[in-house]
Amino acid sequence: MRRRKNYQTLAIILIGITLLVTTSGWAQSFRGSIRGTVTDPSGSVIAGAKLTAKNISTGLQRQIAEVKNFGWKFYFCNLTSYLCNSEPGV
Repeated sequence: MRRRKNYQTLAIILIGITLLVTTSGWAQSFRGSIRGTVTDPSGSVIAGAKLTAKNISTGLQRQIAEVKNFGWKFYFCNLTSYLCNSEPGV
């Protein structure tokens, strides 16, 4: 009887460890974000600039129509190299 109880305790511990290890893997992601600020040569922020981020490996381009005063951010970017360009706003 005691041996059976030991197996039950061991099984519960192993299940707990398995749950802890497998759920930590769900927090990993294959995407990131790119963020920054558009400034002029004097360091002043340029509001209203149009920004384009181009995925170098696929050629896919994403645009932000307007850059806010506090900067810009592209969300859900695949992990690779990007080329970012800005154009003056309206």
